[in-house]
Amino acid sequence: MADVTKRVEVLENFLYNRLHSDLKEATESFQSTLSRLEGIRTTSNALREILLLPSTTNVSGKVDLSNSAFVQAIIPDANTVFVKVLPSLYVEMTLEEAIDLLVKVETCVLKVANRQANHVARINAHIKLVKQGLEKLITTPSSE
Repeated sequence: MADVTKRVEVLENFLYNRLHSDLKEATESFQSTLSRLEGIRTTSNALREILLLPSTTNVSGKVDLSNSAFVQAIIPDANTVFVKVLPSLYVEMTLEEAIDLLVKVETCVLKVANRQANHVARINAHIKLVKQGLEKLITTPSSE
């Protein structure tokens, strides 16, 4: 009986201390990747909308200064954009080049998101197996 109690205690420790924290970290990472993917898609859609404009000279729009403060902006030539490729490095590209780059980045981020989703699913499956094992240990009558 003490042996079963010890096994149950070890499995519960593993379940609550290890697996649940791993699941939380994996889920947070997955959510972060999904929000990054959403930002990429939003930017890509905005660039496609600019491409559809009849004229890309003197395009006006609003710039978000944060805290719901906006300012009117007039862009003299919207045929090119500056894309941030590193924390302190921006590259000037045409709209088409920027859209192509964003499509490639989106593909890479999707692969990462799929791997992270699989990792979350594996952790959930592991949690389910440990819970089933615990249930079996608890309900199985001990042979004394």
